[in-house]
Amino acid sequence: MKILELHLQDYRGVSEATVTFPATGVTIVEGDNEAGKTSLTQALDLVLTTRDDSRCQAVRDSQPIGHDVGPLVRVHLQSGPYRLELTKRWWRRPLTELIVHEPAPEQLTGREAHDRVQAILDETLDRDLWKALRLEQGADLQQVAFGTASLGRALDLAAGTSATDDAHDDLWAQVVAERDRYWTATGKRSVDRVRLAERLEAAAHDAERCQAELHDLEEKDARLARLRLDSAELVRQVTERRRQEDQLAAQVDQVDALEVARDRSRSARDLAAATRQNWTVATAARTDLVARVDNAARALRVAEAARAESQPALAAAERRRQQVRLTHQRLATQVQEAERQCRQAQEDRDHHRSVIELAQLSERLERLRAAESALVAAETEIASATVSADDAEAIEQAELDLARAEAAATASAATVHVEAHQDVQVRLDGETHEVGAGTEQRWRVAEAAEVELAGVARLTIEPGSDARALAARATDVAHRLRELCARASVADSREARRRVQDLVDAQRVRGEAEEQIRIERRDLTAQEIQGKVEGHRQRIAEYVARRQEAGDLPADFDAAKAAAKAAEGNLDALRERLRQADDELKNAEAGVQSARETDLGRDKSAGFARDNLAESGRELEAARAEATDQELATQLAAAQAAHQEAEAALADQTRLLAAQDPESLRSQWANASAARQRAEVNHRETSDECTGLQRLLEHTAEQGLAHRLNEALTERDHLQVEVDRLEGRAEAARLLHETFERRRAAARSRYVAPFKEQIERLGRLVFGPSLRIELDHELRIASRTLDGTTVRVEQLSTGAREQLGMLARLACAAIVAGHDGAPVIFDDALGWTDPVRLAQMAAAISVASRNCQVVILTCTPGRFSGIGDATVVKLPRPGTTRARPGLAAGAERAEHQAHPAAS
Repeated sequence: MKILELHLQDYRGVSEATVTFPATGVTIVEGDNEAGKTSLTQALDLVLTTRDDSRCQAVRDSQPIGHDVGPLVRVHLQSGPYRLELTKRWWRRPLTELIVHEPAPEQLTGREAHDRVQAILDETLDRDLWKALRLEQGADLQQVAFGTASLGRALDLAAGTSATDDAHDDLWAQVVAERDRYWTATGKRSVDRVRLAERLEAAAHDAERCQAELHDLEEKDARLARLRLDSAELVRQVTERRRQEDQLAAQVDQVDALEVARDRSRSARDLAAATRQNWTVATAARTDLVARVDNAARALRVAEAARAESQPALAAAERRRQQVRLTHQRLATQVQEAERQCRQAQEDRDHHRSVIELAQLSERLERLRAAESALVAAETEIASATVSADDAEAIEQAELDLARAEAAATASAATVHVEAHQDVQVRLDGETHEVGAGTEQRWRVAEAAEVELAGVARLTIEPGSDARALAARATDVAHRLRELCARASVADSREARRRVQDLVDAQRVRGEAEEQIRIERRDLTAQEIQGKVEGHRQRIAEYVARRQEAGDLPADFDAAKAAAKAAEGNLDALRERLRQADDELKNAEAGVQSARETDLGRDKSAGFARDNLAESGRELEAARAEATDQELATQLAAAQAAHQEAEAALADQTRLLAAQDPESLRSQWANASAARQRAEVNHRETSDECTGLQRLLEHTAEQGLAHRLNEALTERDHLQVEVDRLEGRAEAARLLHETFERRRAAARSRYVAPFKEQIERLGRLVFGPSLRIELDHELRIASRTLDGTTVRVEQLSTGAREQLGMLARLACAAIVAGHDGAPVIFDDALGWTDPVRLAQMAAAISVASRNCQVVILTCTPGRFSGIGDATVVKLPRPGTTRARPGLAAGAERAEHQAHPAAS
């Protein structure tokens, strides 16, 4: 990919700038801090990767501070066979436009244009290489990995090999496939091998289990004999434990009788206590009921008083709500009318703006057409020119030579002087001359000539050899002058100079016309400008016709703008008053609701108090009808006396029972019972175990355990043979794969040799002829050797690591330049480099950039002045609106500038 031109408008701190990049060689972009150097690379990434409707952080960061406009980026680039222009604007009035010039014209917009660019880049650009060839400001100085597809293809060609060797690939694929039959990608056993090993393990486990079962059977037979002896002893223990339990049970029966008598006394006491409690509760309930009636009467009086106070507050709240509602309706009507007036004023302002734009576009169209006419006339004049400056100089020189030759010939020629005393005819070389009496004539004769005086004498004049030579030279010069004038279609040098001046004037007019056309056209053709003019005229005419119904238009744009501003201010004020009225109406509604809720709550409270008083009164009357207050007091006193007598009887029964110690007696009886039960359980378990062992031994004897053991051993041995055979094949496949992989690694060392040689070739310009470098498996520089001393890259100084990183990127770009290349971009690099090493790096960059594109961004003018054939672009200082052109050092460098686009 080659970046041909990058245009930024309203991008971060850049108002408007355009930078043009040569397709090959070094472009140095110089500018102060915050002048927008890094913005160039960020804008390039943004236009190539981010859709115009994105709201990502990068888009938010690209907005200019203090200006509510959308950042715009346009890039003109060449990628593979495609040459295209892509324009995007974000945030405000999003825009995406794509123009593909080659290999086939295409014009796309919107999401379709974005997707088409992504498809082209996926087809022609290795994105990993594009990222790898950039060294950004403040980036980590770790060596970048260059194991990209583009570099791989270029290294194939450089090494004289082909990455598409079908036979080699098929063999390697077969080796890998054979290895994958037995091993996973991480070097573990395959599923089939694992399953076969599991089957072998299961067979071995079955054999071991059968052997264990046979051993267990022998142990069970011995245990059966021991259990039969234990069973007889347990029968004797059960009989003895049952006798002891019966003796203690009789003593427990006597204690139970005493406890029954005590429980009867406790029941009598509890009954008396319950009777006393009932009468106590009834007396307390009667007291509470009387208090409830008194409290309900007081609550009713309080609720009725509060209800009487809430009615006036509710009426006042409803009156205020009605007043606020009328004010709100009046303001809403005023806002609607103000909105209509504001729209009308804005439309008037936009109409006057359209009139101004129409005049500007018309003037622009006239200037464009005049410039085009002037260009056509100048082109015609230039095309018809027959005289160049060299031709004019040649003619002038020939005239000068002729004058000198004629002067010399005249000075050395013979002179015929005739002084007539009477009229006489003189024939000179066959030409007759009349000489009157008393006159004289002279003729210069460069060649031999005859002079005849009619009827008098004939003279022969022979000049010297020098005169003849000078005359011949004058003749030759005159002949050459005539040829030059004929070839230039002019009469003399004066006419030639005039025509040369006409050509210079025509060329100047052509340049001025082309510049004027570029300024006037910008992004539009004359037909497009004409279309805009016609569109403005139609809209203006339609609006004037429609506006007549609404009254007179403002006189001019300023008046319309002032009217619109006044209407907007009035609308804002009315809207603010309406908003305040909304708040007041909401408050009034809330006040009515609150007053209504308060009144309703107090009404309910009074109703509840009234109902509570009536209910409490009815309950008190019903209770007194069943028993008077005096009857309740009498019954409570009798119940208290009966409870005291029952308490005394219970105390006597409790003392008599305690003398028998029932807890100890029951504990002894429970222990005897538990011992008897445990003996019975032990006897029963022993008997059951004997029966189970007897049946198990009989059942196992019928199952043929020895036969099962033989089958398990046979299966285990068979599987062991199969496992050994499969493991042998797996080991062979692994060995073949490792051997083949070592051979491929050796081939790869030759494969990456061109890359290593390119880095060392450039590096020797910087570090000297003893430089050697080593690459790791990802084509990163792992170490540097100078004068026999090898140092790991991470142990080098910051400057040396940065220099090696730049050299690796330059070497990669130089190799892939003829394939799927990408530009090299260095942002504020070599800040840690001394002046001597800086000059050496400049030489390396110059050599590497002969067939690739290198872009260097720097805030230090002159840091890269050692690059002899670089193009320098000077960005404007932060805060300025126009960029100053910067000349690159060197006699044959092109002059470039970051200039604002024509407005």
